[in-house]
Amino acid sequence: MKIKRYTAPDMRTAMRQVREDQGPDAVILSSKRIGDVVEIVAAVDYDESLIQQATRVDRFPTPPVQSPEAAPAPQVEPAAPPAADRVAAQSARPRRKTENIISARLLRRSHDGGQTETAPPAKPAAARTTPPAAAPKAASRDKVIWTQDPHIKRIQTEIRQMRRTMESQLGSMVWRDWTEKQPHRAKAVNQLSELGIDRTIACRIARDLPDANAAERPPNPASLLCRDVPVTDDDPVLEGGVIALVGPTGVGKTTTLAKLAARYADKFDLRDIALVTTDCFRIGAREQLFTYGQLLGVPVFTAQNREELEQVLAKLSQRKLVLIDTAGMGPRDTRLAAQFSVLEAARASLRTYLVLAANAQPADLQDVVKQFRATPLSGAILTKVDEAARLGGALSTVIRHKLPVAYITDGQKVPEDIHRERPDQLVLRAIRVVRERPDARELPIEEAINACA
Repeated sequence: MKIKRYTAPDMRTAMRQVREDQGPDAVILSSKRIGDVVEIVAAVDYDESLIQQATRVDRFPTPPVQSPEAAPAPQVEPAAPPAADRVAAQSARPRRKTENIISARLLRRSHDGGQTETAPPAKPAAARTTPPAAAPKAASRDKVIWTQDPHIKRIQTEIRQMRRTMESQLGSMVWRDWTEKQPHRAKAVNQLSELGIDRTIACRIARDLPDANAAERPPNPASLLCRDVPVTDDDPVLEGGVIALVGPTGVGKTTTLAKLAARYADKFDLRDIALVTTDCFRIGAREQLFTYGQLLGVPVFTAQNREELEQVLAKLSQRKLVLIDTAGMGPRDTRLAAQFSVLEAARASLRTYLVLAANAQPADLQDVVKQFRATPLSGAILTKVDEAARLGGALSTVIRHKLPVAYITDGQKVPEDIHRERPDQLVLRAIRVVRERPDARELPIEEAINACA
């Protein structure tokens, strides 16, 4: 039997030293705290038959305890310290041998994925100082994974909570300062927030307002909002080329495509237009586009993959305008990447516009833009404007991601319900939508109209 003593600042460190030095078969002979350190005496190469014999002896009444000099001392290495010799001599008592068996089982349990416990059950002080060890599944016996320590996880959670609390308190302090010292900026934030504009954008616009004591009249926040709303400078459809509409399910891509085709047909020849659909997933998607094509007198083609799209576009190379309708997929749909790869066939001459429903939640709009950014976007088309309770969420999305608004749609009529509007018209429409609500607050719409005009 080889006996060695270990000292460490805590029980966990001491147990790790035993495992690294003597391996998983080591036996804890004793453990105690001496001042600020923990002392563990461990042994290896013990005789299993002696332990089994000690177990049988322990079932009977304990014989009189002999003195350490009379007790048979185990074989100790010459390099062992004197303290280890005394502990080894005491370990020859039958009751101590039973405790060694318990310690061995506890040490092995810590290697098998359980929690490390204290060795002798008769030492409550040592039990209080031994924290549970977080052992991962199939963890290596020679490596400690600190990231799985529950104490570290708790500290990380507390740090995140403290950060959120500090950000909230700092925001409250800034808002209190604006309310007391700069009421015109606080009023501007409230007005823009009532429109549904994101509060971060509203605060940035309010910061651009001059001080209240300035000699000139401060600009209306609606006029500053008009400055930030991006729109396209020209009519994309009238320029011709290859245009694809992408977006999630149910935003009205197919109907918008038909409106764009009718818009072009009002000024040019129908023989210059062609429609292409890549939607081979949704039931009835092709039939809907074919119906629009028959009503408009425009041919409709189908392309299920990239190769077929290349062939169709090569056949339609003489057409001045080719409109591509894509399959509607959610932002987290696994087939979205495959849909983007199909459009790679026309990447050189393709302009892609993201169709966004204005009545969707702002968080959903943000998620859609982030996912569809995987393909280059030339701008955005806002649909279902007539169904939105607030347009501020859609305007905030295009402002944050710098997506120029090409068109808006506000109905099902083809082609009447598609328009191109200037930034001031979009802002005034957003104000009117809120003013029509029965629970709307008082907004300076007349002043905003004069500011945006």
